[in-house]
Parts: sequence; structure tokens; C-alpha cells
Amino acid sequence: MALGGDVPTAPLCFAFTFQTLNSCFKKIFSTNSQEVISECRDMFHCLPAEDVIVKRKKKFLLRFVNSDNLLCNVFNNIANEDLAALAN
Repeated sequence: MALGGDVPTAPLCFAFTFQTLNSCFKKIFSTNSQEVISECRDMFHCLPAEDVIVKRKKKFLLRFVNSDNLLCNVFNNIANEDLAALAN
């Protein structure tokens, strides 16, 4: 699913970000070991981009659903459906 123009698709963006992060850890710690890089990501709490996006979306939708704004209330059902889908 392309966003338009020359913008890469979401999975490609995630893969690129993940690869860039791995390259940085390889250079910083002078290693090619995937195990060491994985440990470094865990120690520095570097979540995969997919997890960060899901976490932020949940936070946004929870605030959206609990808002007193009239416009937010109009789309409340859709936001609740998205939250339910993210919970699974």
C-alpha cells in the first residue's frame, strides 16, 4: 500500500529503520553478531518501529474515545473498533 508518489510502503519503511538501527549498533559495538545486536537493542529499549506505532496508536485512540469533543464523539464507534482490533 503506497502512500503516494515516491513514498515507500510501510513495511519497507520499517525494514529500512530496522536495518539502519542494526547498522548503527554494528558500528558502535564493532560487531557483526546478530545476537550481540539483539542484546544491544534490548538493553537500550529500542522497540521495533511496528511496536512503537501500535503503542502510540492505542494511546491516541484511548484519548480520542475519552475526549469530550463533539467531533471525537461522532467518530467514537470507529475509534472503538480500531482499539478492539489492536487488542487482538
